[in-house]
Amino acid sequence: MRKVVSILLLSVFFIACSNDDGLQETSSVNATGNSSKQRESKMLRFDSKEELDRFISEKVESEVDLIDESRRELETGERLSLLLTYTLEAKEAERLELNKETIPVIETYDDMILYLLNENGEISISNYIYRIDGEFVYKYKEGYSSQINEFLEAYKANEIRVEPEKVIPFGKGLSVFKHKNEILEETKLYAKKGSSNYHAEYFNGANVRMVAKNWISNFWIFHSIGASTEVQKENRFLWWSWYAPTRTDNRLKYNVSFTVAPFAGLGSASTLTRTGNVYCNCNKASKTIHWTVHFGEESAYSKVKGTSTHWAHWYSSNPNTLHKTLNF
Repeated sequence: MRKVVSILLLSVFFIACSNDDGLQETSSVNATGNSSKQRESKMLRFDSKEELDRFISEKVESEVDLIDESRRELETGERLSLLLTYTLEAKEAERLELNKETIPVIETYDDMILYLLNENGEISISNYIYRIDGEFVYKYKEGYSSQINEFLEAYKANEIRVEPEKVIPFGKGLSVFKHKNEILEETKLYAKKGSSNYHAEYFNGANVRMVAKNWISNFWIFHSIGASTEVQKENRFLWWSWYAPTRTDNRLKYNVSFTVAPFAGLGSASTLTRTGNVYCNCNKASKTIHWTVHFGEESAYSKVKGTSTHWAHWYSSNPNTLHKTLNF
């Protein structure tokens, strides 16, 4: 049984996932509530890293709400993003008949990487499939996904060792990267007071909370710095419960400086400063402050310092505004 990790939006909903589940290139979930009509799992496909970079740039520059975009893609039959599986309301999860044991659990606060992946945690770049699940990123050609199970069996038996932020080959068609992204477990949110990149606070008299987050992540194919503000309501489905974003007025302000490693080791590192505001009536005021698409093993970012400031409103509460400043 995989180590239980906590993505805040999942809470109890996706606990106890098995690493052996859902490792085929395709799977089916019910998109209509009709068990006789199945939808093939689809993934985004890019011919090059540059094409993926342009795609991300368009999403970031247009400030599109990635949850709304994911819902639109589902409704038009394009695909089901991993982000949407993490943020569905109870009725939607029931209608889709999602199997919690086949949903990858990924330690990240970054909606962009979750949006790029389908519900199996997959994306195709330059004719390779990249799958993120648990603590690993897998790279393989179609038809070689069975080697993931073989790798996991060897890893669990201590027959193979993978150092954090290193890539190792396995078998004929698989490469494995072990990331070291971490987020707080739901049960430790208030016990781990030393954390600086997450804050949850309930509105007075309501089972609704503001969640403020910032992050620095490295998933081998995608490195990013970002921050977000959201309001979450509790969802219940059968015996599961989890928190998901709900639309309201959210605001985010950020001021952060960082050093970016040169692409492919060419040239010199650059020190950048980014400042800005996001204010919206939305699921989440979120900003991917900087990102890079390249297959660097170590984080693209160093010497990161700065703050993100978060405001959220829930008008039926008194007071109806919560506020928090976090350090990067």
